Amino acid sequence: MENVADAAIELGIYVVIDWHDHYAHRHQEKAIKFFNKMAEKYKCHKNVIYEIFNEPKGAYEHAGKSYSKVEWPSIKSYAEEVIQAIRANDPHNLILVGTPTWGQEPNDVINDEILDSGKNIGYTLHFYAATHN
Repeated sequence: MENVADAAIELGIYVVIDWHDHYAHRHQEKAIKFFNKMAEKYKCHKNVIYEIFNEPKGAYEHAGKSYSKVEWPSIKSYAEEVIQAIRANDPHNLILVGTPTWGQEPNDVINDEILDSGKNIGYTLHFYAATHN
């Protein structure tokens, strides 16, 4: 991952450092450790974007078992802690936060946004033209 980030920085293009974990809120300590390291290393590079919770799972069934949706309050609580760790090293770069149901419910954020001293937070919306009408 660092090789890709370093190459993107050298070429002057944007790079997203992504924690691609559908249940990131269950692995908060690992995410904080990872983003602390990444923010320390890349804090001087304005073309680095941190995506801290990519595609939080939606409710689904598999093999006769039901799985619940990761709700916005859980995502928000996780995000606030991870953002704090990033901001300790990198006070300004863009941080992206996934929204419920694989990034398809940004409306859940309305009136319940994450407060961040860096004021550079984005929320994701994933739209797949082949499956989303």
